Amino acid sequence: MPTIQWGRRTRTVLDVGCGVASFGGYLLDRNAITMSFAPKDEHEAQIQFALERGIPAFIAVIGTQKLLFPDNVFDVVHCARCRVHWYANGKYSISSQYS
Repeated sequence: MPTIQWGRRTRTVLDVGCGVASFGGYLLDRNAITMSFAPKDEHEAQIQFALERGIPAFIAVIGTQKLLFPDNVFDVVHCARCRVHWYANGKYSISSQYS
């Protein structure tokens, strides 16, 4: 997402289904804080790898309607391979690949 000013106007990111948190690592170098999470216990080794690299990460089972964070905590929600339709203000949110 080259038009996003990572670390300036966009400082907090939720990375859903993070894998080894490579997106979190990408943003760490750009002064943005990423909370990465994996949805299943079978991803424990991937989360451990992210934590060892200094990227905040956790495993969690989430509900289908509401995340467990207060509203407006994150500037961006990133989900590389989710089959979830993300809405904001009645419209689809931005869907792009970062460079």
